[in-house]
Amino acid sequence: MKSYLRSRHRTEKRNFRVAAFLGVLALCWHGAVSAARAASIAWPEWTVYSSENFQDHHVPHTYPLTYLFDSDPTTAWVFRGSEKPWDSPDHLLGGGHYVVRLSPKRPVIIDRLRLMNGYNKDVATFARNNRVTHVRITLLANGQRFVKEVDLTDRAGWHTVRLPRRAITGILVEMTAFVPGPDNNICLSELALFDGMHRIDMHVPRAVVYSDGEGEQFLPEDIVMTRKGDTIATTLEDSAVWSPSGRYIAGVATSGVAWIVDSRDGHLLPDPAGKWDSVLWKDDQTIELQDKEHHRERVTIAGKKH
Repeated sequence: MKSYLRSRHRTEKRNFRVAAFLGVLALCWHGAVSAARAASIAWPEWTVYSSENFQDHHVPHTYPLTYLFDSDPTTAWVFRGSEKPWDSPDHLLGGGHYVVRLSPKRPVIIDRLRLMNGYNKDVATFARNNRVTHVRITLLANGQRFVKEVDLTDRAGWHTVRLPRRAITGILVEMTAFVPGPDNNICLSELALFDGMHRIDMHVPRAVVYSDGEGEQFLPEDIVMTRKGDTIATTLEDSAVWSPSGRYIAGVATSGVAWIVDSRDGHLLPDPAGKWDSVLWKDDQTIELQDKEHHRERVTIAGKKH
């Protein structure tokens, strides 16, 4: 955010992405996908990665990762099971098939993880979908790894996994065995981290940035979406930028229209006029826009130019 190095060369970057995308297609055609990136959701305090985009029949953010943290058992993070699942080529996920990784901006102390296994909407929905029966949990702390494998019973509701108390910089949850349901969808209704009886508040805002990763059918992009998975705005991947306070998100659509989203309520603010190539936050109320000819214009949240 503090540099124009990336935004100044947006046009060249787009051309490079097209070339890179064609290269990824060629690699995938030959079965090599080592350069692919995991799907993720992000907000200032956390980034959550998943292997969902590496599996068959993936529909981005239909049952989004945000459902893991909405305290609503009637929703679930869902993606299709695969008869021949790929190893996740993104090194962040450790090479597993079905993996979620939580990465805090700053270390967080935890001593247990709780999972609401399956789709807990009702008894029939729970039975129709796959339930996880074995997980491998990896804690990342002080440059070290702690791994624990746990069997889960085939029942709805919370499952608690006790862990050594650590200030973690990341935690990987790999789902390694399932009871299949006829719909063959892998589902988790909730995921929560605890330190003793204290539940870690992840402060998930009403709008987050979803990245569909690489290894998809389309060019990777950032999607600002609500907790329910509704699209608010889009831009090329790695181009959505947060304001210094973490309240606002700004970016430029491929059409050249700049946008600003208030993450607290998920509302799209009035678009700044004109066609732009990049956006940079100057302070929490002011963005600086730049077009392809490097003309710059500052606009406040209230829409005033100066």
